[in-house]
Amino acid sequence: MPSPSVTVITPTYCRASFLQQTLRSVEAQSLVDFEYLIASDGGTEDVKAVARGAQASDPRVRFLDLPHRGVFRTLDATFREARGQYVAVVADDDLWHPDFLHRLVGVFEGDSKAYAFVSCDYSFLHDGEVGGPRCPYASEAKASRSGVVTAFINSLFSKHYLDLVAASLGYYFDPHLRRLGDEDLFLSLLRIGAPTKHIHAALSYYRQHADQFAAKPFIWSFLDRATVAARAGKPMRPSETIREIAWLVNLRMGGRLARSRSAPRER
Repeated sequence: MPSPSVTVITPTYCRASFLQQTLRSVEAQSLVDFEYLIASDGGTEDVKAVARGAQASDPRVRFLDLPHRGVFRTLDATFREARGQYVAVVADDDLWHPDFLHRLVGVFEGDSKAYAFVSCDYSFLHDGEVGGPRCPYASEAKASRSGVVTAFINSLFSKHYLDLVAASLGYYFDPHLRRLGDEDLFLSLLRIGAPTKHIHAALSYYRQHADQFAAKPFIWSFLDRATVAARAGKPMRPSETIREIAWLVNLRMGGRLARSRSAPRER
């Protein structure tokens, strides 16, 4: 079986109604050469029913019924199943513009540079309607020296560079991080020193919830500095500071990191 151009991945747990909307968004992509891996993180039965229904009706869809281990362990296992040249992750409550994959793959294939990832602008999604600023966290984006606003919802990754990270670290996602694993992956990619590119087109839609993680704006400055260093030919090592932030967030959210050295030392 020939490998697809893109592997699309959606980790899911308990949002069946939103997952149905995300499925329709992915299946409506104008670029049709992709495989779609829906990974249940020990999900609810209604979520599994939606995923199995999609697998039965669309040969591009493959359902991975995994035990509950947390979203980043689930993503790590699913990345290992990816066969595409490029990898994209869309959460089970977010949406894409129909040309999301077409436009971002076009950047990869229309440029001689070997990008680690390509990103675009994204908009907020309120009650199913697109609204709010075209680029979330607008103040951070405007102040950014790198011009990159990074998140899973608006990024397409080179599988080659993802595999370099996994070969170096032994994982795509640090198994000890229950939060901020996506930012940690971006930092690992930037450490490699490969170029990145951002296009100013709002091609993805980020759904807001009252219970969503609100500390992410504090992370953009770390990613910005890492991007600038990488573009200057002086790649940063993954920041230990972000691991301290992750530890504090886990503590506040009721989780704990297994690796004690991730915690700030007592003074």
